[in-house]
Formats: sequence, structure tokens, C-alpha cells
Amino acid sequence: MAFVKLALVASVAVTEAFALTAPNTLDVANPDSVKAVASSLAFGAMSYYTGNVSSDPKMVGDLPEPYYWWQAGALWGIMMDYFHYTGDPTYNDVVTQALTATVNTGPNFDYMPPEHASEEGNDDLGFWGFAVMAAAERGFPQANASIPSWLTMGRNIFNSLATRWNTTHCGGGLLWQIYESNPNGLNYKNSVSNGGFFQLGARLAAATGDAAYVAWANHVWDWSVNVGFIDKDLKVYDGADARDNCSKTNYLSFTYSTGIYLYGAAVMANYTEQEVWRERTRKMLETT
Repeated sequence: MAFVKLALVASVAVTEAFALTAPNTLDVANPDSVKAVASSLAFGAMSYYTGNVSSDPKMVGDLPEPYYWWQAGALWGIMMDYFHYTGDPTYNDVVTQALTATVNTGPNFDYMPPEHASEEGNDDLGFWGFAVMAAAERGFPQANASIPSWLTMGRNIFNSLATRWNTTHCGGGLLWQIYESNPNGLNYKNSVSNGGFFQLGARLAAATGDAAYVAWANHVWDWSVNVGFIDKDLKVYDGADARDNCSKTNYLSFTYSTGIYLYGAAVMANYTEQEVWRERTRKMLETT
């Protein structure tokens, strides 16, 4: 494959061009130092990826065990950040291939691929959605004109999540899992799934100016507060069992769940310029 050769050449080139720089040498006041350390970290992160040399088509854009498909989505979002902040395009072709491979986009370009149904939940969709929205927001090149735009695919992910907003229990909210083949989570509503939905709504509102996304973002935030996933101090908890109508909150707390809500709140603050969102962002940051 020509692409595999290109990726291997790029890997060799970056190794030769940059001596790996230890993170403990970082000088935050020196842009060259920041970029050198970032380059080393990017190289290390990409060393986990084997999909560009694997003979298994399903592995394109995915990570080998013990890692999950959602973590691959997070990796591509990180590499999107790397290019945005450093201007280094070394990995752009790999990122593009991962984000546009049919085994990841699915036939409807909503990142619901049957190849990953066994490990895909509503929370997983969020991480692929974050990467796709970053591509849309930053004008990341999309060489394949035969597939929808980054923004359209971001909309598709959001719409897919919206169809699963479940009012049977807890007055709304997304369940953790999607498919009956993943029974562990089909009765659990969690903050990471709903926070991801909230953040995508906020980012789509800012990207499109569509008031429907603002309404959804407000709705998901309010539901998260009312159901007890976000407390009065804006600390975020893991979730609750829907069979108990979410009456017993699981008070486990993970920083990534808080970070997902915090990002969305900051986007809403910037886009709406409303003091309520500025205050929520400030308070959640302090709580974190």
C-alpha cells in the first residue's frame, strides 16, 4: 500500500529530524522547547498505533488490545490538537485516514460502524465526535471529496445520539450502552455519555449558529443537574441506575467526565456570552 509506505517514511523522517526531547527539559517560555517536547510525546503516542501496517482492515484507525475503540478516537483528537498547536503535519495523513475509514464512519457517516458494534457505547461516540468537531472547527484538510464534510459528520453523530435520548426513566438522558449485545450499561445512565452529548451540542451551536443546538445543550445540562450527576458545587458524578429512576447516584467521580462538561460550558460561555455560562465555567474549573 502506498499509504503504508508513506506512513513509514514519515515515521523515519520525524525520528531523524528530531532527536526525542525528554519532557523534563520543557521550558514553557520557549516555543521551540514546547514544540520539541510535543513532538516527542506525539511520536510516543503514535507508537501505539499499528493500523497503518496491519493486514486487518478493521484495525484502520483503531488501537490494538488492550485498548478500546473510544481510546483510538481520543488519540485522533489529540493528534488534531498537536497539528493545530505546532503546525507539524507529519501525522495528518494518518489522522485523515483514521477519521474517514468506513470501518469507523459507518455506512451512514455517523460513526456507528457495525465492525465496532461490540465495543461501542454512547460515550464512545463522544470521543470520535470531539475529533471530528475539532477537524471542522479548525479547517483540517479533508482530501476525500466523496464523503460528507467534517461538520456534516459531526451533525450526524449528534443526531444519532439525540435519537437515543431516553425518557422512559429518569426524565431523559442517554444510557451508557446502545446495543443489547452490551448488556452491562443498558440500564445505566452516566455522565460521560450525557456530557459528550452536551459538549457536541455546544460546539455545533457555535459552529453553525443553529438555536436548536443551544436548546439541546441547555436541556442536557439542566437534566444533568436535576438528576444529580452535577451537584450544587458543579462536581460531576459517574451516573445512576435507570431502573431506580436514577434515584441513587453513583458518587464515583472522574476528571475526564468533569473535563467534558467543562469544555462544553466554556464553549457555551463564549458563544452565548451569558453570565450564567461564564459562572458555571468558572465554578466548575475551581471545583476541578
